[in-house]
This record gives sequence, structure tokens and C-alpha cells, in this order.
Amino acid sequence: MSYYQIKGGSMIKVFSFVASCAGKESNTALFSDMVAKRLKEYAEKSGKEVEYKRITGESLKIEFCRSCETCFYDWECPLDNGDDMSVLKQKMLCADVILFCSPVYMGSMSGLMKCVVDRLAYWSHLYELAGKTAAVLVTSSNNHGTETASAIEEAVRMFGASVAYSGCAYRHNADPGLNNRSDMDPILDEICGRLMDCLEQPYKYITREQDISFYVRGKENLRAKAFAEIFGSDLAYDAAAWEQRGFDRYNRLSDYLKNGNLVHSSRIHST
Repeated sequence: MSYYQIKGGSMIKVFSFVASCAGKESNTALFSDMVAKRLKEYAEKSGKEVEYKRITGESLKIEFCRSCETCFYDWECPLDNGDDMSVLKQKMLCADVILFCSPVYMGSMSGLMKCVVDRLAYWSHLYELAGKTAAVLVTSSNNHGTETASAIEEAVRMFGASVAYSGCAYRHNADPGLNNRSDMDPILDEICGRLMDCLEQPYKYITREQDISFYVRGKENLRAKAFAEIFGSDLAYDAAAWEQRGFDRYNRLSDYLKNGNLVHSSRIHST
């Protein structure tokens, strides 16, 4: 039985975060919409439906990370109550597929995308996106697309996601051209084919580096548990979450997912 069958249901929930403030008609939003439209066609062939929701940067108020490190101890950001970050997090956690979309600004991801990645830093301790299917969609005029996609992909993988695709489409003077159907059709087919495959078998898209990081994090949490037992102290939240989610029974994230495990955001510290 596949991961998606275990999860149940015929509705694939897709959430797209477009980290561009150029509006809903931006090139980056266009790329996201093109993928969503093609994914709906792929889903229909499998007897499924796609629910597509997209948020673009100009509609969000996101504060910069203040490097207070509160999130690593309290497991929530004190800024969340004053901006839209909590909404963004919830939409990611409720989705089956997350599209991380950014234009290239000065040879790298947009400031908004970097801001969001920084605010999600503590998710790298919790593997909050483990089991989620993700894609990184970047747009550029004619350069630094590959490098930008790779930088975003690295962060998304640190959060535990299975990244089915990472790549760039260009507005002009480079291939693939965003407005050139002959360029984009095979790219869209590749993206959506990989997304559908990843939904069924997310463990296939976990990298060796993710498995190594998972192993190291697991050993650190085992030590934390031993110290807590010896000194009679409370178990750190990340170690407690690791145990609650069943991560402690596996050495590799890919093995955890291969066994059909699902991850849900928890607030076990607030009981």
C-alpha cells in the first residue's frame, strides 16, 4: 500500500507560497499556476482531485527574524502573533504538496523567501515537513536560477520534506522560456510526474544527506533523553517530539517514511 493510500482520500491539497511582491500576475505566480493546472490533469488520470491555494508576497506581513532563538526553546516564534507567519505555517502543515516559489533577486532568493526560511529554522530540529511532497519553482530573467533553486531546496530538505523537483524557468534569453510552450510542456510534465510519484513514495526523494542528518539528530536526542532520566529533568521538546512521532525507532528518515508513517505538527509542550 502506498503512502498516499495510507493517508486516504482522493483530494490532493496543494499550497503554493510565492515569495514575490510583484502580485498575482507575476512571473513566479504564473509558474506556480502552470504547475497546478498540469497537476490537476495528472491527478484526474488517477481519479483524484487537486485543491490549489496560493499566497503571494504582497498580501503578507512577515517580520524579520530577530535571532532571539526563542523558537529553539519554546518551539514557537514570539513574532507569530503579530504577523502572518502563523497562517503561512498552518497552510504548509495542512498541505500534501507545498510549492516554494521565488524570483531571483541579486543572484539569490527573494528577501521574503529568505525571511520565511529564517523564521522556520527550528523546523530543522523537528523535521516538521517530513512526509510532505515539495517542489522549488524559481523564475529569473536569465541567470542564477539553478543556484537559487538549490539554496531553497537545501533549506526545505532540512525541514524534512521530500523535494520532488527543483528548477528554474526564465523570462527571456534562456531555456526553458516561461512563455514558450514548447519549452515548458516537457518541464511541466516532468514536475507533475515527479510530484505524483513522490506523493505515493516520498522516501524515494529523501537524499543521503537528509538520512545522515536524521541519524545524527536522533543520536543527540537519545543523549538528551539519557541525561533527563539521570538528572530527573524535563525532556527537551525536540527530543520529546522525536519520541512521540516515532522517529526514535528509525536510523534513517527514508526508512521512517517507507513504513508509511505520517507526521503532524504537535504542541506537546503546551499540555
